[in-house]
Amino acid sequence: MATLTLITGPKAQAASAMPASDLYLSRWFRLARALAECRGPWRVLSTRHGLLMPEVVIEPYEPRKPGPVWYEEVASDLLGLTQPGDTVTVLASNRHAEA
Repeated sequence: MATLTLITGPKAQAASAMPASDLYLSRWFRLARALAECRGPWRVLSTRHGLLMPEVVIEPYEPRKPGPVWYEEVASDLLGLTQPGDTVTVLASNRHAEA
């Protein structure tokens, strides 16, 4: 059994492209990232890109409201990353966590 942590990507972002793990500037994100790194594998939960590996370099973007297609993409990605019995911890706002 494994644990996967998902962290929502907050609106406050750096001004240039960088790894997803470093793009988000909020204190909340930094604390959530530190917790996730202690627990094992983790991903950024982005309203623009879905699930991102922390090392993937992305440009700053304007967050958008998650819709049905986004929910389906995230669910599909999670099925590919997890197995029965795994734990998924979501450190996110309610709208993200509902996915």
